[in-house]
Amino acid sequence: MAETDASLANSEPRLRAVMDASPVPIALNDEHGNITYLTPSFTRTFGYDLTDVPTLLDWWPKAYPDGGYRDWVAAAWHERLDRARRTGSSFEPIEVIVRCKDGSPRTVIAGAAPLHGAYEGTHIVTLQNISLRKRAEAALQQSELRLRKALKVGGMGYLDWDLQNNQISWSPETYRLFGHDPDSGFAPSFDSTVGMVPIDERAAVQELLDAAIAGTCEYDLDHRMIRPDGSIINVHAQAEIVRDAGGKALRMLGTVVDITDRKTIEEALRAANLRLAESDRRKDEFLAVLSHELRNPLTPIRNSLDVLEHPQASDEQRQRAQAVIARQVTHLARLVDDLLDVSRITQGKIRLQRQRLDLVDAVGRTLEDHRSILANRDVVVELPASALFIQADPTRLAQILGNLLSNATKFTPACGRITVSLTRDGRDAVLEVSDTGVGIDAATLERIFEPFAQGDRSLDRSRGGLGLGLALVKGMIELHGGRALAHSDGPGYGARFTLRLPLDEEAAPALRCAAVNAAQPIVRRVLVIEDNRDAAESFRDALMLAGHDVTVAYDGATGLANARELAPDVILCDIGLPGDIDGYGVARSLRQDPRGAAVFLVALTGYAQPEDRQLALDAGFDTHVAKPPDLNFLRQLVLAARA
Repeated sequence: MAETDASLANSEPRLRAVMDASPVPIALNDEHGNITYLTPSFTRTFGYDLTDVPTLLDWWPKAYPDGGYRDWVAAAWHERLDRARRTGSSFEPIEVIVRCKDGSPRTVIAGAAPLHGAYEGTHIVTLQNISLRKRAEAALQQSELRLRKALKVGGMGYLDWDLQNNQISWSPETYRLFGHDPDSGFAPSFDSTVGMVPIDERAAVQELLDAAIAGTCEYDLDHRMIRPDGSIINVHAQAEIVRDAGGKALRMLGTVVDITDRKTIEEALRAANLRLAESDRRKDEFLAVLSHELRNPLTPIRNSLDVLEHPQASDEQRQRAQAVIARQVTHLARLVDDLLDVSRITQGKIRLQRQRLDLVDAVGRTLEDHRSILANRDVVVELPASALFIQADPTRLAQILGNLLSNATKFTPACGRITVSLTRDGRDAVLEVSDTGVGIDAATLERIFEPFAQGDRSLDRSRGGLGLGLALVKGMIELHGGRALAHSDGPGYGARFTLRLPLDEEAAPALRCAAVNAAQPIVRRVLVIEDNRDAAESFRDALMLAGHDVTVAYDGATGLANARELAPDVILCDIGLPGDIDGYGVARSLRQDPRGAAVFLVALTGYAQPEDRQLALDAGFDTHVAKPPDLNFLRQLVLAARA
């Protein structure tokens, strides 16, 4: 007994020294439940000493203010302790939350072990503080939760590839992205993942993977993926390689995001940029062509003026010069009209003056009008014997067919053949103009009806034109509810243009013809208000040669004064006049003056859009005539004006 007491006395200091050195809080508990010793780390961690917790029964209420939780912990503790005593096995640790003396919580793993020999019946109790680890785990869980939410919101998938075991896992969003149900039980593998990459891109993906694993580059790539249902998406994939201390690749952690919409937008933008570049190129070409086409008529006009001014010019030379000027001015006016018509069609501002007419008769008249340009061509005309009635604007219809005939003549050499045929196909009239000319290549044929499309790009511009004629044909025919088609077997094989127009099967309404008063006055008092002196004086001379009394004013104020003094029958007034009174102001002032209420006002102007015409009528003009006017039409307008 004395030896045992001596052994105990000798070992106890050593035991306490060992326990005191431990960073883990430790308590010694005797067989009666009394705590015989608390290590310094216990007091530092929880704030209690022996005076606070002499027994475990004192510990539980302090550690667990919540009675329900305290009872659960006490039961679990005693159950483990009793089992350990009965079986001699180790105490099964338990994770619990305790309260420190200051009330702050600590998460600990509590364990106990019996001591033997001199300490038989005594238990050593350890309370390992894992609060920091638990907080780190909780923070990690929250971080992972936020990451999963962010990936889901961003539509981003996550992949984890174990390079050592060649195992790959997908996040739920990756399953959905790749067309799989996360709950389907499908187990992804590296082969199945790479197998979704189209064959033509697989080698590039594999090459980049190998290089990233080898450490020579980063894995960052756009490619396509084929889903199980056959649909294809575009993805952007990025990955980081996790390596050990020696640089060996262990894992590849990657993200993948669906960029199909972005790719679609990029392709659309790329196509739009190409179209803009093409449009810009064609615009530059068009301006060059426009300059060429406008300068060409000016040359013979200037030469003809020189002939007219030469004192030794013969009558025949003068007549020829006048004819040249007339043709070239008509050509210039046609160029301007084509430009305006294309703009009006594009903006939907053309208004057709429809009437029921016989297309057979209209085609015949147009061919007769274009007989001069068809000279030296073998023209074959195939028209039906019976009438084909349509609802159409006769002026625009003549313009459509005239453009096709001009186009055929331009590209068909002398002695070539031009065929004009008109047939009925169901409820449509089918008009075809074909030729044996130079033909059309496939690239040009695709855009033959686009504005400014040019088939002749040679420097000599021998066939001329602005590339607007066929665009006008298509636009005008569609306004009539029809279609325009073009066909060619290629260069050297001619071309065929087909127009389809809906027939009008209803009976023609009776027409009432108004009687024409042939007793028109021969002389009119005409006032021309025009700031361009050359234009004003040329209008004056042309009308005076027709027998009219003409006065000229070069600004709005003078024009108003002349109008009140002379009381003219007709006023031809420009819109853009210098000074404070423009053409609209002239019209409004005259209409407010009783002396000017009856005068026939003609807006003679270069402002020729439909809205310009409406502005003129609203200001008080009786009619609107675009410059340059047909002088015969202008003379008839003056003759037909009311007194």
